[in-house]
Amino acid sequence: MLVGNGVTNWEYDCTPAFFHMSYYHGLISDDLFTKVNANCNLTYYDSPNPPPLSDQCVQWMNKFANVTSLVNVYDVFGKCWPPSMPNGKQQVEVTDEPEPFYTAEKLTPFLGRKNLKHTPPCVYAAPILSYFNNPIVRAQLKISPNASTWDLCASDFNYTQSMNATQWIWPILRGRYKLLKYSGDTDGAVPTWGTQQWIASLNWPVKEAWRPYYIYNIYGQQVAGYVEVRDGLTFVTVHGAGHMAPQFKRQPTYNAIFKFIKGEPL
Repeated sequence: MLVGNGVTNWEYDCTPAFFHMSYYHGLISDDLFTKVNANCNLTYYDSPNPPPLSDQCVQWMNKFANVTSLVNVYDVFGKCWPPSMPNGKQQVEVTDEPEPFYTAEKLTPFLGRKNLKHTPPCVYAAPILSYFNNPIVRAQLKISPNASTWDLCASDFNYTQSMNATQWIWPILRGRYKLLKYSGDTDGAVPTWGTQQWIASLNWPVKEAWRPYYIYNIYGQQVAGYVEVRDGLTFVTVHGAGHMAPQFKRQPTYNAIFKFIKGEPL
């Protein structure tokens, strides 16, 4: 089983981890970090039944939200694209690398977007929305004229969030299946720090200590990320990748996943 940047334990994942990550990535001040850490319990902040915060903590968390509002939560070093460009212009990226089109926002409704039927914040979306809703394209793809407008995020599914999230399933699967958890380390939606915390809480013995793994490209040997192997679980980070790791960093993610599948060491 392979899971990438997925919510697993509300105690650590999402906002608690993003707040921690934001400080160590220079997004918030020493003062705000110290005050919140000393006075506010952020565990289970994004859970279905979050514990209440004091009025002061609410003010501090509102400040946190404001200072990070234009940070791309899916890639904290990435651009924050507006829903549309001024003067009717399309979103166009001038770069040597292709800009990703898709989003995993439909997998992260806990980030405050209760209504899924609009473009997620900061996502490079306008061109792909325009393309898939173009009548000519829809006709060429044999899409029924009665089909709804294509959107990045669906709203026609129903599920119930659980306070237990999904950590409970990992011990059940341990020993029955090979388990890989990978994490893009620039993701603010489900940050690496939170994943490290719930993995540590399992108390599964470490078989191979934390170390870098590498890829080779035109520049030679490069750090692709870091790996730690526990009894029953392999944890891998993808260095420089955001929430959708295979999309942001294709070669390192491909390398990690397929070596794991083939049983080869990273």
